[in-house]
Amino acid sequence: GGGGGGASSAVGWLISGVAVVTRTPQLFKIIRAESVRGIEPSLYEFDTVCNTISGLYHRGHSFPLNTYGETIAFSIQNLVATYLISIFSIDSATRMRARGFLLVYALGFAAVLRRLTECKPHIDRIQQVTGMALQISRLPQLIANYRRKSTGQLSVVPWVFNLLGSLLRLYTTEKQLGGDKVMRFYFLASIAINGSMAAQILHYGDCDRDNGGESSNRSH
Repeated sequence: GGGGGGASSAVGWLISGVAVVTRTPQLFKIIRAESVRGIEPSLYEFDTVCNTISGLYHRGHSFPLNTYGETIAFSIQNLVATYLISIFSIDSATRMRARGFLLVYALGFAAVLRRLTECKPHIDRIQQVTGMALQISRLPQLIANYRRKSTGQLSVVPWVFNLLGSLLRLYTTEKQLGGDKVMRFYFLASIAINGSMAAQILHYGDCDRDNGGESSNRSH
């Protein structure tokens, strides 16, 4: 009914609004430490591409901004994180990779945005796989955390927000997108991945403090 639609719309705006600040604790943590120790560049690169495609998909279909506002916020914050990696990584290859990604992203985004109507059919097809690609892109970070027994400079805050956001998006998917099966599966996978990442940071973070942060000493 209208009440359910109004409630889901409000939840959508809430998610979009909160997304603006969810990853700033991670950015400030990197800036304060002047270190990206333990952070995999792929974590932000794939996330940026997938969120950008999702945002373009929604815009191309003229969906309400409250159904995808977080994709814009996440993309911007990911780009800032990638820029910080290009500055603070102690590995020159990683710094060059981050700078190259930012350049290619800027050129690609500008080209697609100018021809969004022409690109729409391709974006529609790509969107069908980007949801799972986004979750798969986080596996290298999970595996690296497990191997190192450390999460370095990763902050737990964005992952908890992602977890809560995915739970709420399950609700808005039912109400505003008619219970779309693809999106429902995506958000269930997101809950599993984000929950695992948050658990790792909480668990290995204790180990990092006990070891004085010496369990890992470089960024890949």
